[in-house]
Amino acid sequence: MSLLIIDDMERVISAKLLGVVFRKTLKWTLDMHVNFVSSRCKQKLYLLQLLRSQELLSFQLDHVSHAITISRLYITCLVRISVQ
Repeated sequence: MSLLIIDDMERVISAKLLGVVFRKTLKWTLDMHVNFVSSRCKQKLYLLQLLRSQELLSFQLDHVSHAITISRLYITCLVRISVQ
């Protein structure tokens, strides 16, 4: 059996697979995952600020915030609990 050689393959330090960040050693680290999720949530909070400035109603903002931020934080908490 021969190995498949791929030219011009980019090496990365970490990669996201199914929402979980893995390091180049293929080990999952909680701090990298939490940092990634935190960064994404900050982006989503900025989006919510923009929507608020467009005078979205509070119940509409609640729905949007749950869909784009709170659900992701909830999943991260579940992952953290299962690791401990």
